[in-house]
Amino acid sequence: MNAVIKENIVIGFVGSFIGVLVLMTLGIEDAVYLGLAFINCVICVCSLFSYRNEPFTTFKINHLFILFFFIFANAVQYAKGSVVSSLDVFLTPTEYRRFQFMLLLILIIYDTLYVHFHKNAHDIRVRSSGDGKVSTKVLVLISLLATIIVVFHFRNNPMRLFFRGIEGQWHTVEDETNVMFSLLFSKIIRPLPFACYLMARNHKANFGSRVVLILLMLVSLFPSALARNAVAMYWLPVVLLAIPLLKKPNIFIITMLAGLLVLFPFFDNFRYFDGSISSLSFDFNYLNTMNFDASQEFMIVMKFKLITYGKQLLGTLLFFVPRGIWPGKPIGSGATLAAQQDAFSNISMPFFAEGYINFGYVGIVLFTVVLAYISAYADKNYWKTKDRNVRSWFRPYYLIMVGAALYIMRGDLLSSFAYTFASMFDMWLVGKIAGRKKVFFRVSLF
Repeated sequence: MNAVIKENIVIGFVGSFIGVLVLMTLGIEDAVYLGLAFINCVICVCSLFSYRNEPFTTFKINHLFILFFFIFANAVQYAKGSVVSSLDVFLTPTEYRRFQFMLLLILIIYDTLYVHFHKNAHDIRVRSSGDGKVSTKVLVLISLLATIIVVFHFRNNPMRLFFRGIEGQWHTVEDETNVMFSLLFSKIIRPLPFACYLMARNHKANFGSRVVLILLMLVSLFPSALARNAVAMYWLPVVLLAIPLLKKPNIFIITMLAGLLVLFPFFDNFRYFDGSISSLSFDFNYLNTMNFDASQEFMIVMKFKLITYGKQLLGTLLFFVPRGIWPGKPIGSGATLAAQQDAFSNISMPFFAEGYINFGYVGIVLFTVVLAYISAYADKNYWKTKDRNVRSWFRPYYLIMVGAALYIMRGDLLSSFAYTFASMFDMWLVGKIAGRKKVFFRVSLF
């Protein structure tokens, strides 16, 4: 057994022990539930520290989501007997046990198929007619123009450029009625500086140009002015590019775990800090909030047996069709569930629950298989493919996938798919406008 394998085994064992210790501190007496949660925790942690030569992947981020949203948060909510969903529902111990058992089956299917697909995934094939270079000056110009539009849009209250919380105070009649313009602005125009920066980094633009692009991105997409899912989508790729240390084996995962297990609980104290050190405590109450409602929404969908026989998936795939043309176009799956119960509609709908809401238990399996294939195919081609042309065009798209992974896993699928597609469209658009020479590529899925 070589040193690398031994190191991963030790790290996986220590990480699993810490995870199990977290579950034990919650005081849950349900042995069946704890046993299933322990097994799921160990599988997730071992998966997080697998594939040492692939420091960050969609596979690892998916397991990070499952660990915190489906295991830790679910256990905290079970221990406290709380319902963090806006729906008026009671979840029984049997339903909690059934959920962890379902999660175990999902992990077995996903991890097993991922290993198979990763091993056998075909390489992306590229036929090049040039070096595919882009003009840095054009990228800066595109980014500058988009930033000017953003600043002009928020001209009545420039603070909206930096603080999302006050945005609702400044909506106008036009904002509410012109939905298409709002989506065009927020999902296509506003993220253009992000696409330009990724493209510039991908083509090794000079340092000065990169600084200008990141400054324009800060004006257009300042983190505190964005929703949490947007912060991850736009800024996680930037962080991964800016900090080479995160490309070292296990550093990215250790950093994420430290943040979620240590820093988040610590800083949660300061939400109601009264100035007294004695008021500080270390717990996981931040997991007992609506921000971590994903597992309970999954449980509620199964409890109510809400199945649409593919209607929600059709709405996702045809997200670009205006409701004026398709009046019966489905709304998001979370909103669909909430509408049936006359509850607050802004709730999540995790990826695997989207499988159930479309095709029942068969849908969970189908969605798991698809996720395993796409994850394995994308991860392998980013880290393993030696063709420079492939790495050149595929790298920024893959970083978008990494940034969007948590959003897609939490859901709902309609919004996460549409926004991810919009970011990739921006990447394609700036490449077309700023490109000097053409590179033709063909994706081989099978």
